Amino acid sequence: MYSTAKVLANGLIELPAEVMERLDIREGDALVLGETRDGVLLKKGKTILDYAGVITHLGSGSGAYRERLIQEVAREYAKGKRDTLLIFRILSGDYRWQERFTEEFTETTGGGMPYTISPSAILETVNVLEAVYKFDKTTVAEVVESILNTPFFHCEMDDIFRKALKAYVEREVKFGDAVMVYWGFWTESLPFLSSEAAC
Repeated sequence: MYSTAKVLANGLIELPAEVMERLDIREGDALVLGETRDGVLLKKGKTILDYAGVITHLGSGSGAYRERLIQEVAREYAKGKRDTLLIFRILSGDYRWQERFTEEFTETTGGGMPYTISPSAILETVNVLEAVYKFDKTTVAEVVESILNTPFFHCEMDDIFRKALKAYVEREVKFGDAVMVYWGFWTESLPFLSSEAAC
């Protein structure tokens, strides 16, 4: 669905009222603006960069444990699990990621396309934030949503993850179970998801 927005003085953008209502955008909300091959993409919410350093300030991971985790993730990186490493380098406030990511991003995409984050990286991120850092479900959901909002990232299952995050927080279910329902692996909704939620 397309709508028209106006660019006002000083670069301010006026969104149509019906779009703001439909997407529940309110004055003061953060919107993420990204360039795509087709033009401009505007999304509601924070990006992963808003959470850079969050695992050094929140959760129960000690400095030594954090270092061990980063080393473990680095070993996984060597095996090809680059997405998870990149996410945790950003979340840990390790800014060395930027140079390495920029090099690999340019090499693999030519710099013109978003970096594709694998679905397994999203699932691993939820598990580590819960199990290692003891984040509550609301915080985990906010961090994962910020990853999905990040313009230089792309996740093919974006809509499935967003629905699953909502069920994960509101219905107190396991994230992986909710993903399986919305992905269609379980054709019948589980007892924790009403037919309304599974739509």
